Amino acid sequence: MFAKKRKIPIRIEQNEALIRNLSDQHSKIPIIEQDLKRRNAGYNGEKSIDYHLSFLDSKKYMIFNDLKLPLTPHHFQIDSLLFTPFYTLILEIKNISGTLTIDSEFNQLTRTYNGIDTGFSDPITQANRQKLFLQRFFYEHNLVLPPIEYLVVISNPSTIIKMAPGQRLLTTYNKIIHAQNLISEISK
Repeated sequence: MFAKKRKIPIRIEQNEALIRNLSDQHSKIPIIEQDLKRRNAGYNGEKSIDYHLSFLDSKKYMIFNDLKLPLTPHHFQIDSLLFTPFYTLILEIKNISGTLTIDSEFNQLTRTYNGIDTGFSDPITQANRQKLFLQRFFYEHNLVLPPIEYLVVISNPSTIIKMAPGQRLLTTYNKIIHAQNLISEISK
């Protein structure tokens, strides 16, 4: 089932080492702590998805976590990649608290948390870009190209997901789901 298990990201370990070794008054400590907090949230969200994935039949699914693949001249990263007998599924995992508003007109995600709005790049655009990169990876390595799907999985169950005022849920945006719906979506 888990062909590649998730490991603690090196940047988390680097940030922790920096905080341990810098003086408490160092000017970069708040920046490092903020980055560490954000990275830990992402990692913990990804780990929580692994729990849901553990219920899949290990004979039918092969899962690669935190996959970094070369794509000339760069690399690209996928949070989780599932291979099934019928298709390949990219999971873009987000651990974001608050209320998420999807704006399909501007391809933007806005989070409202404690009365503060914060903009994020559109996770659907990100997942679709990963799909294109994966297709190109298969092509460059002369591999058989399976059907590739993607989902954006919100790992925090208390997060509210809604569309921007006046917008309808487009087919593309029904690919954003909560973690508890992951197994049923994969089964579809």
